[in-house]
Amino acid sequence: MATAQMDTVIRHLRRVVLLQEGADRTDGELLASFIDLKDEVAFEALMRRHGPMVLAVCRRVVCNLHDAEDAFQATFLVLARKASSIKPRGMVANWLHGVAFRTAMKARTMTAKRHAREKQTKDTPEPAATEQNQWHDVQALLDQELNGLPENYRLPILLCDLEGKTIKDATHQLGWPQGTLAGRLARGRKLLAKRLANRGVVLSAGSLAAIVSQNVASAGVPTSLMVSTVKAATLIAAGQSTVAGVVSAKVAALMEGVLKVMLLTKLKIATAVVLLGITLLGAGLAGLKCLAQAPAPAKVEQTEPGKDKKAEKPKTKAWKERVALPPQPDQVLGVAYSAEMVAVHSNDGGVKLWDAATGKERHSAVHRHNGKIGWLAFSPDGRYLYSSSQGDDRLTILIMDTATGLSKDEVEAVGNDVLMVFAGKGEVWAHGDGNFVKLRKNLFQGNFVVELTTLKGHQDQVRAAAFSMDDKTVVTGADDKTVRLWDVETGKEKATFAGHAEPVVFVASGPAGKILASVSTDGVFKLWDATAKKEIRTPKDQKAVRCAAFSPDGKLVAVGGDGGIVMVLDAATGEERARLRGHKDSVRALAFSPDSRTIISGSQDKTAKLWQLED
Repeated sequence: MATAQMDTVIRHLRRVVLLQEGADRTDGELLASFIDLKDEVAFEALMRRHGPMVLAVCRRVVCNLHDAEDAFQATFLVLARKASSIKPRGMVANWLHGVAFRTAMKARTMTAKRHAREKQTKDTPEPAATEQNQWHDVQALLDQELNGLPENYRLPILLCDLEGKTIKDATHQLGWPQGTLAGRLARGRKLLAKRLANRGVVLSAGSLAAIVSQNVASAGVPTSLMVSTVKAATLIAAGQSTVAGVVSAKVAALMEGVLKVMLLTKLKIATAVVLLGITLLGAGLAGLKCLAQAPAPAKVEQTEPGKDKKAEKPKTKAWKERVALPPQPDQVLGVAYSAEMVAVHSNDGGVKLWDAATGKERHSAVHRHNGKIGWLAFSPDGRYLYSSSQGDDRLTILIMDTATGLSKDEVEAVGNDVLMVFAGKGEVWAHGDGNFVKLRKNLFQGNFVVELTTLKGHQDQVRAAAFSMDDKTVVTGADDKTVRLWDVETGKEKATFAGHAEPVVFVASGPAGKILASVSTDGVFKLWDATAKKEIRTPKDQKAVRCAAFSPDGKLVAVGGDGGIVMVLDAATGEERARLRGHKDSVRALAFSPDSRTIISGSQDKTAKLWQLED
């Protein structure tokens, strides 16, 4: 008896020591111990660290305390089952928040169904919505909109606001500089406040942080809940398929339901990847076949609309390669054309200016971008070049003086960047924020936060936008697989075009917004007649398209994509006019000269080429 008591005391002391040591270990180290060693103390340390945040999420979503605790247990049991799927391992808080929200929503749905069944069996009046229940509905939006933030902004809020960590502790866990984390935390709060405002909940960033922090502080995890959850997680880690008798049947059902949803999501993604791979493989083989049959790169294959290949005749006006710019440092993902110059934006963040007539380099940007390429555009007079990028923690817009090559200004903007498009005058820009697009003006006159209007209508994340050349309309594409046309002045939707089978990730507009172009993730290109509100017939063999550009006169549209080929189409009919061959990899950027007689194309093979229409 004494020996058994001593063993119990020793185990208790060992657990206390290990938990104290766990306080100094990172999430990644604790998760690795649980995965590799089935260390229940490491799991308990993770639960103590993130449990209050998880319980607070569950309380915000469901009104009933018991339902919230059930969702809490189910969340950590899903962690015990899926711990090895967290990549990177240090992102435990981020992963737990997402799973907790989904689990709590499922618990809320199960409770609502149970109440509906009870209402059918009992003739009782529906309880009136109380102020507390309404506040719970508002609180649930916090986590829904937080899930929509970019990870770089979401993580600081999770750690500092939802878990109450200091800036110092959060930087230690994430490995970020303190200044970077503080800046992202401030931006994240502003973004979250804006997203909530779009849902009708108006809170300042400071008030929002205070409310969330207070909510977490009151969400202490009961000891009995902690003990039973650790016990069930230990059984799962040991390979036991059921936890009956340790947790309630409702918790087990919640866990299995969430796991099933996660599996279905994974299968959908895998299926999409396989289908995309098959599409790209087919396009790649077709591209290789075309390249093998192609003449020398400088030559252009001309096709006569409406006739098969055997009856092809050379056209009197042909496009040919006029200038090949020197190889760029990285993939060319952005090009622009002014009267005298062309601009090239490569994936290393560099921006270069070249003489359009001679192909000689004029200037390179003094400051490089530090992130994903967003947009590249000349001012109408060609005096300035605007370029944008989304870096790790900020959206920047670089303004270059084209006469000197010097940076005139650098603007930092805040937001969930999915697009950055300038109107022709360089005074209006479109900025994506989730399902919405915001039009703003006076970007380069010291007051870039003045909003013209918000375009609302897409049902999923907006991925692309483009102004018409007359600046009166803007076209957008989104994950909801639709293309939409908007009036810039009023913000009203003018037309919706549905026909893509996958999310729309690229759009372009003709001069007056009468003809639109769109590309989806599967590489399918479509032309739309905005006046007739219907699709224009396009060549059947267009596959794996990545970009497009309209000529300023509105007569042509150039299309580029995998296989390194640029197709020139009649904008009104979609009929093919020419195929320009010369790139060895996918064409990702296109632009016409102001006179519509020259095209610049940029490719992933690090080359940029100028093609001219011969007289």
